[in-house]
Amino acid sequence: MKQTALIALDEEAREIGGKLENAHVASVRADIWLRVSMAAVVAVIFIGLNWAVIGFIRDAFEHDVASKLAPGERLVTTELLMALIGATVVQTGVGIVAILSYLFPKRSG
Repeated sequence: MKQTALIALDEEAREIGGKLENAHVASVRADIWLRVSMAAVVAVIFIGLNWAVIGFIRDAFEHDVASKLAPGERLVTTELLMALIGATVVQTGVGIVAILSYLFPKRSG
């Protein structure tokens, strides 16, 4: 004896649709969490690098002051400070723009 069951297609479609919507919402949440966490990691890296450059400048300046070098013989000059600070700012800006444009692409449509 064969048993048959009636299946209401609209109920099945609603159930499957709800599961797909839940999966899509979970996927979007996971995607956002990963992107935000990667942005935080990138920010920490750039802060650390900039902190290291500032520490290098401070140490070189302290060496110059302790050595009592003549102004022409000093390690830290106005040109060096401008070059290091300018390069750090440019590298940080370009790096942040490049990485964040990858992490957060423009949505189409």
